[in-house]
Parts: sequence; structure tokens; C-alpha cells
Amino acid sequence: MSEGAPQSVTPIPEAEPEVAFATEIEPLTDQQGLEYFAVPVNSALIQPHLKFLKERLGERFDAATTAKGDRDGVGKYHLTVVKPPELKAFTDEQKENAAYWEWRRAKIYEYMRDPAHSMAVRVDVHGVRKIEGKEEKGEGGRTAYFAVVSSDDIEGLRTDLDEYLRIRTVEYNAARKEGEPEFAHVPLEPISAHITLGFEGGDVHRSGAKDLTADPV
Repeated sequence: MSEGAPQSVTPIPEAEPEVAFATEIEPLTDQQGLEYFAVPVNSALIQPHLKFLKERLGERFDAATTAKGDRDGVGKYHLTVVKPPELKAFTDEQKENAAYWEWRRAKIYEYMRDPAHSMAVRVDVHGVRKIEGKEEKGEGGRTAYFAVVSSDDIEGLRTDLDEYLRIRTVEYNAARKEGEPEFAHVPLEPISAHITLGFEGGDVHRSGAKDLTADPV
């Protein structure tokens, strides 16, 4: 398929996003064993966006969506609320503070499992974008396709969770015994809310924001 979009393809309007109520937040584990919290998304919500992506990718569509299905499960889509790197030590520096990250993971599960924080999430689905992996980020040869999402509910929950972790860290340090490590709170960074639709060569995580500033498909 040529790089230019066929005239017959009608882009999904981005000025009038769809509004939907998704199911409650759940702890999930991907095929690689990475833990995260996410909102499972009914596939009916994103069917127009998948149709749009298929028109753009042509014969490459099946391979891109199959690769995503192999990772997350066939026909399963989600909106990440707490990312794997926020639950587990990934970098060498973080691994040097393994005690903190184990403690942090337990506190995040404690917060998310509290019935007081159980909620259905309202989301706005804006349109489809893509991001290409950068060589310097170790993601060369990859392209990810996703629906851009915004959600005041998710932003509010993450703000509340961050404050919860900050307060718990202060309490831990005040009560810690001699010989126990002191913890430094690691803030939750703003999240680029999106629903991954497919990818070629692997998903892209470190090469840019998955929002409306990303390239059109």
C-alpha cells in the first residue's frame, strides 16, 4: 500500500471524541510476566479505530494485530493505569534499592485493592496514531499503533495514588528501625493514556509520548 492515504479513507474525527464507560481497574500480567494495573476495554469500543487502521495498513494489518494478540491475548485490549516500571525495579539504580521497590509494589497493591478505590473509568477515545522506535532507545525497527485516550478518572486516581505513596513513605521512614533502609519517594510521572492496537517489530515504550502529538497513521 502506498504511503499516502487513499482518498476513500475517512479519518476518524478527533474534535468529537467518543465517550464510554469502561470496566473496573484490574491487576493484569502480560505474556512476558510483567505486572500492571489496567482497565480492560471492550473490543466494540475500538472497532471503528481498528477498521481505520486496517484501511491504512492494508496487508500489514493482520501481522501487526496478531503480534499484539500474542502478547496480550487474542481480542483483548486494555488501558494501562499503573505501568510495569512503576511496580518493579528495572534499571540498575532501581535494583540497588530493591527493598524500596518491593515495598512500593506492596503499597500499590494495597491501594488498588482497597474497595474505596474501586471505580469504573470514563474514557474519551480521540483517534489513531503511530510511533516509530528510535535506535538510541533500543527500539529501532519497531512501530506501534494506538488509539489516543484521555480520562479525568485515571489522572485523578494516579494523582491520589502518588500522594498515598508519598505519605506512606514518610510514615515508613518515621517508624523504621535501626539498620532498615531509608526510602525516597519516586513520584508517578504523567501517563500517556492509550490503547495499543498493534505493532510491527515489537511495541514501543521509550521513544516518545503516545498522545496526539505522535504521527498520524
